[in-house]
Amino acid sequence: MAYTIEETEIDNIKAIHLKKGDTIVMEVLPENGAMLNKLLFQVGDSWLETIDGHETYDQVESDPAFKSAVLFPYPNRLENGTYRYEGREYTFPVEEKFQGNSIHGFVGKEAFKVLEMEANDDGGTAKVAYYYSGDRNYYPFAFGLVITYTYAEDRLDVKFDMENRGNGHMPIGFGWHPYLTINQKPLSSLKMKLPFVSQVVLNGENLPTGEVKDFMDYEEPNDIGDVEFDDCFKLIMQDNSILYCPEEKVGVAMEASKECLFLQVFTPSERKSIAIEPMNCNINALNNQEGLMDLERGSFYHVNCAIRVVDQEEFEELLEE
Repeated sequence: MAYTIEETEIDNIKAIHLKKGDTIVMEVLPENGAMLNKLLFQVGDSWLETIDGHETYDQVESDPAFKSAVLFPYPNRLENGTYRYEGREYTFPVEEKFQGNSIHGFVGKEAFKVLEMEANDDGGTAKVAYYYSGDRNYYPFAFGLVITYTYAEDRLDVKFDMENRGNGHMPIGFGWHPYLTINQKPLSSLKMKLPFVSQVVLNGENLPTGEVKDFMDYEEPNDIGDVEFDDCFKLIMQDNSILYCPEEKVGVAMEASKECLFLQVFTPSERKSIAIEPMNCNINALNNQEGLMDLERGSFYHVNCAIRVVDQEEFEELLEE
């Protein structure tokens, strides 16, 4: 059965729908940060829900959880919203009033333009773009950000292309904030595997102290149980992160290209999903410079991520390693 793709509007929210028959297998909301709000894969005769999106469209615009948001021009937290670059000081709006931090940049709330949509027998592609003129005093650096979602049966590839469109250098950090789920199963019934990582030690404001410590709890697949995460990890070795449901004998993997040197893991209160967030830089990177990119005028920076199905055979091989 061939796929179809269309742009539609529901409750004043514009959406791109990739469908297989009558089933929406991918939903992207271009004017709300180009967020990925739905992602289903067919496993046998059933559909596997892998993204915990918004249940109703009236939740989209407030979105305090930053579900599947693109985190740019920095991910995670920025201390007091303030940073210095090339001898000048800049201050972002402070959203986390109780901790005094800015969080996740601003692209996740912006309207993207649809550049291309295409469907075929194997899946489909949606390409969207956001062009920023540099008109905000806290980030006066013009850029372009093009996101390409490519769906193919048991895998979604996401390509992020960033361009410096200004007159000088620009500092950039990048992250992506998908909430992964296995059909909304409670986290207590799932297992997780992370790459080889060290844990970034945080202070009371969730900012790095400059120290890291060993973290081996999920080098092999392990029960999530009632563990709570709001933690940053530095990759020692590039590898996939995997969420797996033993009951349904299926899981999902989060892949990220070599530019992503850090990983944030977060458990929301409802505990039916877990955010596994690839980042190219550390928390507060506009200040501590860890992983921060200094992009020259006219140059590009590329990050690739993917979400794919993990079957029982692949998971059992991990247990045997």
